[in-house]
Parts: sequence; C-alpha cells; structure tokens
Amino acid sequence: EIYTLSLHDALPILLTFLAAAQPSLSAQEPWTVYLRHVGPIRIGMTLAEVRVALRDASAKLEGDDPDVPVDECAYLGSVAMPHGLGLMFRKNRVVQVDVSSANFQTASGAQVGDTEEKIKALYPERITVEPHPYDPDGHYLIYSPSEKSDRGFGMVFETDGKKVTMFRTGTQPAIALIEGCQ
Repeated sequence: EIYTLSLHDALPILLTFLAAAQPSLSAQEPWTVYLRHVGPIRIGMTLAEVRVALRDASAKLEGDDPDVPVDECAYLGSVAMPHGLGLMFRKNRVVQVDVSSANFQTASGAQVGDTEEKIKALYPERITVEPHPYDPDGHYLIYSPSEKSDRGFGMVFETDGKKVTMFRTGTQPAIALIEGCQ
C-alpha cells in the first residue's frame, strides 16, 4: 500500500528530520579553547565565515569605542555565540577569543577560576608573570607557545593574584592590547 502526504503534511516531518540531522551549536558546547580556535571559530576567519560557522546570518560587528572605526577593531554581536565567549575582529578578521566564564576551558584544562599555581603547572616553563595593569594584587600569566608555527599566537590569563578571572587567546598583537579595541 502506498501512502501519499500533501506538502502541508510532509513539511513539518521534513523540517524535523533536517533539524535532527544537523548538530546544534549547543550540542557542541562546551567549546574547547585552543591557541588558534574555539569551537567552530578559527583565528583569521572573516565575518562571513563566522556567520556560516555559527549559522547566524545576522551576526554583526559592534565597536566598543566610538573613536575606533568598526572596520579597524570590533567585537562580534551574535545570539549564537555562547555566553562567556567574545570574538575580537581587526580589519574584518578574528584575532582574539575572550573567555570570561568557567564554562570553557583550554585544551590543557585551564579555565576561569583556576589558581595561578594550576596555570603554571599546566604550562610548565611557558608562563611569564607580569603585574596586572589595573589590579595591584593581580597578574597577567602570559603563555608563550614552544612550537615555531605557533609563535605568532599566545594566551593571557588575567588573575586577581590568586585565581584566573578571565583569559584570552589569539594573535600576539591582539592579546597584547589590555583594553580591547582601544
């Protein structure tokens, strides 16, 4: 026996099947933070490529300083980005990933809330400690990669003197900026 469905009846079934076949972005969380990427987002991607990766055609660049043109430096505005992650763009390319939530960790297991000692242990002989420019008790724990191919990249873990309060990864020029796009 052959069954036929009208387009009206078949469309909800087809849409449900297609939605189930596509992994959702939330199913990929938590996104692991690497030196050159987080989740589906890679350092160097254009805004158009990020829109495709996030499946958010409405994602846009937003400036955090009225004196800095958005095409020079901006942050991504997208409902598809997980809370606690930020993307900095310079000249329409991703240059930095900001992490402000303990929901995300590096490939080595570092995350917001970790002690300074844990960060140093996770990255032996790769961490340089500098004073935090705004917190007299805090530090910048600066990770320098050992691989030659990674030397243009790095990570900065900001601490309150005891624990990581946020961290960023990306290109060396981007992570050296202490006030975002300013």
